[in-house]
Amino acid sequence: MQEILSIATNLAVIVISYLFGCICFAYYLTFIVHKKDIRIIGSGNPGSSNIGRHFGISWFISVLLLDALKGFTVVIFVNYLDVDLWAKSVSMLAVIIGHIWPVQLSFRGGKGLATIMGVALGFDPVIVLCCCVVAGLCYLLFNRNNAGLMVSVCFGPIFVWKLGYSIEEIITFIAMAVLVIFAHRSNILSFLRSNFKVFQ
Repeated sequence: MQEILSIATNLAVIVISYLFGCICFAYYLTFIVHKKDIRIIGSGNPGSSNIGRHFGISWFISVLLLDALKGFTVVIFVNYLDVDLWAKSVSMLAVIIGHIWPVQLSFRGGKGLATIMGVALGFDPVIVLCCCVVAGLCYLLFNRNNAGLMVSVCFGPIFVWKLGYSIEEIITFIAMAVLVIFAHRSNILSFLRSNFKVFQ
């Protein structure tokens, strides 16, 4: 009976993490304040970059922080409940999946970059610090924020490994990086085409 209860608790935490990730702040704030659907404005992406381009830097910062807070809150939540390692790992993935593919918005959400940074911050702030250094160096080389952030996401699992975390946690960060890179695939292809002729 105790084992069944534990499994049920773990599954409930995962579902809650996904649903929490589904809260699309860019969509709801734009709809409530501006009476508009961010999904038909600009790039159509309900994320901080798109809302910032059309409504200003304060909107960009607000949505960025709120999206990061989702990931951070989930990690704090699962740590507080002291769930099994596998449930913690899946919950961290679930909040990002919820952000990218929210069920209530026909699975059309943001791209997960801020949320994965929030997850990493809750997991270990040193990882975020190291990723920021990598992103800064890449920005100096390419003069593109997105390129630096994508590279830093790829380095995340390496930092998790170097900090001595378990193989399960390393794999979790690899999976999270793959999700975010997949969500940014069009941006990455555009960058490669504009900087490397071989991809044209």
